[in-house]
Amino acid sequence: MLALLSFIIVILFSLIVVKIGAIALEATGLSKEISQFQSQSAFSGVGFTTQESETLMGHPLRRKILRFLMLMGSAGLTSAVATLILTFMNTSGVVEIYGFQTSSLVFNITTIIVVLLILFLISRTETFDHIFRRILHKPLHLIKSKIALYDYEKMLGLSKGHSILSFDVFKNHWMANKKVKHLKMEKEGVTILGIFRNIHGHEEYVGVPSGDFKIEPRDKVVVYAREPAIANLVIREKGQKGKVARQEAERRYSKMNIINRLDEEKMAKAKK
Repeated sequence: MLALLSFIIVILFSLIVVKIGAIALEATGLSKEISQFQSQSAFSGVGFTTQESETLMGHPLRRKILRFLMLMGSAGLTSAVATLILTFMNTSGVVEIYGFQTSSLVFNITTIIVVLLILFLISRTETFDHIFRRILHKPLHLIKSKIALYDYEKMLGLSKGHSILSFDVFKNHWMANKKVKHLKMEKEGVTILGIFRNIHGHEEYVGVPSGDFKIEPRDKVVVYAREPAIANLVIREKGQKGKVARQEAERRYSKMNIINRLDEEKMAKAKK
């Protein structure tokens, strides 16, 4: 009975640690869904995806949170396995509950299944989440005051058809030796986020360049737009071919803009 109780306590401890880790990761700027998944992944030691793991491991505070989860997960899983083995070592006896007798094995299995189900359901409730957010209010406030990290993939809609792309401007590229304002990128639905330029062996960066900024060959341009609009930008050349490609891109964006306006109207009506 003591081993069974110990096993239940270890499982409860594991749920609490995973919840704390998810809330802490969320405070660093990750979305709630990614935070929960990565917290469970770190605690269990499986489930990392390459892109998300690079985002997590690229920041020291997130690394500390993950290291804590891995350490707790290693100890928690070891304890859980040990207590689970002890739980089923003495299952030859009989347990009597309210006059009803059953074997220890059936009692232990039933208890574990019921308790795990209850703990799982509780951990999924808003109340459980709210309690730990209240408890961790001050530490979370401290984390948020020191960092400014965000889940840019979700914020910029990178999974909703938009993309961020950087490409090199070659000598015959249609952007070469032109000012930003003369490109009129808004007609294609493209936003220039920044430009990298190598100056005397050092890479410099200009964020959101002004209209008077002149793009030169070998610059690296970072743009944000819908995926179809970006595809042609990389290889578009000067001359008649480039002009035709530009006109086609403008027509495509004009059609897409109609769809965007319909989506905006739907969102506005849904809010009402």
